[in-house]
Amino acid sequence: MGGSGSVSVHDDEVSFWRSASSRFFERALAADFPGFCICFGHQLLAQHLGAEVVQDATRREAGTVYIDVVGDDALLAGRAPRFFAHQGHSDHVVAPPKGTTLLARNDSSPVQALRVDGTRTYSTQFHPDFLATEARQRYAEIFGTGDDAQVAMAKFDPEQDKDTMTLLAEWWDSL
Repeated sequence: MGGSGSVSVHDDEVSFWRSASSRFFERALAADFPGFCICFGHQLLAQHLGAEVVQDATRREAGTVYIDVVGDDALLAGRAPRFFAHQGHSDHVVAPPKGTTLLARNDSSPVQALRVDGTRTYSTQFHPDFLATEARQRYAEIFGTGDDAQVAMAKFDPEQDKDTMTLLAEWWDSL
């Protein structure tokens, strides 16, 4: 389950997503169906599991930012202790929900990655699904090309693509 662009989990127009996603998560987790949730999907999953998701402009991340690995999960072990990933969000999960393991964090977003305990379901606040050039293009399509957007787009660093561009394939291969 991927990102949403500029839509927040708190927006009224996505109330049907919250309900439908909750039903999906219940069934998928009960059946041990593997899952990988990214950004908006990460927030929906965490919210479903009981976590608080807040919108906080002071913690907004746009561009390539550092991520600190916590714990010793095999999926992120090769990236420890710190790697860089592409971001674009103002909502964040306040704390890992019960029944999950925190895998990564940073100062702006205390839950950058988690795993649902006893399952093959992972989620990340960051975007392992975009290269920097793709993130810039998506950002421009959503937020335009004004001065603020240009500043944010300049923060996507293609030199850091190597840190996350294989993460989804590695997760898939681990299944």
